[in-house]
Amino acid sequence: MQFYFLSNSDFKFSAKFAKTCDQELDQLIFVDSIESLETIKFKNSSLLIIDCDDFYANFENIIGKINQKKINICGITKKINKKLYKQALLEGFDIFLTKSNFLFNIKTIKIQLLNSLK
Repeated sequence: MQFYFLSNSDFKFSAKFAKTCDQELDQLIFVDSIESLETIKFKNSSLLIIDCDDFYANFENIIGKINQKKINICGITKKINKKLYKQALLEGFDIFLTKSNFLFNIKTIKIQLLNSLK
């Protein structure tokens, strides 16, 4: 499976996520900016993961850049609050989790996404 990861600051999480992808033989692609989302050709079995701690103010801009493309979007954050959760779902995020829950449930998330493509 391909994971696209948009994050600027949480290097500790990025390292853990990269290690998990290596163990699971998944492809992890780091996205350096919101603007570069327009040029990416996403596969059906891809998941875009957005670090909402870094990009909270740009939810609309992010969704606007990838609105035409069919990709599942996962928002992650250190701590979920009600306002952030509601805004993410309204903007079109498919999944919204804490970073620790995402790493803990990554196998289940992959299975669910792959099953939804069948």
